[in-house]
Amino acid sequence: MFGQERGEHGAPGGSVRLRIAVANDPSAARKVRDRIAGPVREAHPELVDDVLLCASEVVTNAHRHTGTSVIRVCVFIRRRYVLVRVRDGRAGPLPEAAGAGPGAEHGRGLLLLGAVADAWGGKTVWFRVAARRAATR
Repeated sequence: MFGQERGEHGAPGGSVRLRIAVANDPSAARKVRDRIAGPVREAHPELVDDVLLCASEVVTNAHRHTGTSVIRVCVFIRRRYVLVRVRDGRAGPLPEAAGAGPGAEHGRGLLLLGAVADAWGGKTVWFRVAARRAATR
């Protein structure tokens, strides 16, 4: 079930909460970006590029590495940060950042996520981009 999750990394109750379900196909990342860009830009124009980049990586990973039919995304846009959770519904091991050789076309998504997001992790992969961080970049 994809419902309201409470926990250390951003309990519900933010100023904006978006729930998105997209088919697990090659257009999934674009559909998610299209849906979240406006609300993120309105609340945090300084964060929109980082949030869209990280969302693309996480949704693309869900598409490439799972066989589920639906990818579910929940976005919390709060005063101090944007939190995105992506759930693919597949049981299995936690995602790990893979090492990619210099010429590799894949294998850098979670490394990129670690470099751009303030925090990330979990089987329901989540990331947070804080407003204070973006202002200092």
